[in-house]
Amino acid sequence: MRCTSEAGRRAARRVVGWSLAWGLAACTVPPSVPYTLDQQTPLQDPMPGTAILYLLRSPYDGQDLTIVVDGRKVADLPKMKYTAITLKPGTHAVVATVKHVASADAPAAPPYALEAAADQRYFLVLPEAEVHTSTGIAGFMPMGKAGVMPIFVTRDVIDEGSQRWKLTNEEIAQWYLFYTRPVLPERDAL
Repeated sequence: MRCTSEAGRRAARRVVGWSLAWGLAACTVPPSVPYTLDQQTPLQDPMPGTAILYLLRSPYDGQDLTIVVDGRKVADLPKMKYTAITLKPGTHAVVATVKHVASADAPAAPPYALEAAADQRYFLVLPEAEVHTSTGIAGFMPMGKAGVMPIFVTRDVIDEGSQRWKLTNEEIAQWYLFYTRPVLPERDAL
């Protein structure tokens, strides 16, 4: 059906014009803005003459860790948790061990030597461990006259030494704090 009247042609041109304008507007991309966390975790200030150390973990690391500072157990950190402790100025050795059921605890990362100054906040992060999949034979299934068939299993193996403590800044620490929850340190740790 053709528009024969002048009013009909004008209306058709308006519809086509608006359709083109809306189509072009839908193709435009808004300017990119850097992502910022809307809600920041409030941080403790160190008591005068002391430092405060936040011990953070990757939220996706599935290991339960025991944290030891200067030979003293300060916290058990299950996955998705962090803790904060007070330190005197000086050098402190921070160690993380993985709890094993059948054997003694194994180090999750090499010890970290932190040089703490008074009235400062420190953020130590233990990133996620690197994992690879290992396949092996769990046993054999008898197959009658055909002999036996191997039973294959796969398991995730944590690459030893792939985790290392990293000293980070408050901005990056806020990301870890946002995705994890606090756990109280041991009573004697403070």
